[in-house]
Amino acid sequence: MGREILCLNCDYDLTGVLTGRCPECGREFDPEDPSTFETRRRSSQAIRGIALAIGVGTGACGLLRWSWDWPYGDSHHTAFRSIFGIGATLGMIAALLAARNRSWFGRIPLLLIGTLCVWAGLFFASEKYFRVWQASSDPPDEAFADTAPLGALLAGWVPGGLLVGAVFTAGLLFFAWRRRRGRRSFRRSGPQSPSTMPTVPPINPPPSST
Repeated sequence: MGREILCLNCDYDLTGVLTGRCPECGREFDPEDPSTFETRRRSSQAIRGIALAIGVGTGACGLLRWSWDWPYGDSHHTAFRSIFGIGATLGMIAALLAARNRSWFGRIPLLLIGTLCVWAGLFFASEKYFRVWQASSDPPDEAFADTAPLGALLAGWVPGGLLVGAVFTAGLLFFAWRRRRGRRSFRRSGPQSPSTMPTVPPINPPPSST
């Protein structure tokens, strides 16, 4: 599997750049000197995104199961906020991780698992909301009109996708702003030359005898 070289200042992909200077921030680098750039496998971002998506999904399963079994007493509102809050938080974390990832093959699994977390959080929160309400003392008739969980199951991907998409877009803008800020800071301080090997003075050959 091939490797890519990245700028130490802005993470720009320097693969194939022959000028010895980053086109994005202007930092100089030496293709022959690994200390002047970062080396990374091309597939590392995709693998990292898939691994993080699996981790977020596994964490969501455990936390949602724990929050479902939590004794809420008669507080059905607390049940809804707790379960949905876990799903929404994990969905936003997945969206930020996707924005940080530099490969769409790594971003897509994170965006999908983030949307699924919000979707599952909304569905289980709605279901638990009515179960706790129905189990409370003297529940009203409204507690048995539990059509909201079915609606969350069928259309919960819409708010999930909107939330994850909004956080992902905000994350992209933030990381782009941070890179621009790094470029301005770098240009104010001036370009840095790549490190070079110490020069060895030439050895003069001994004079030839005649």
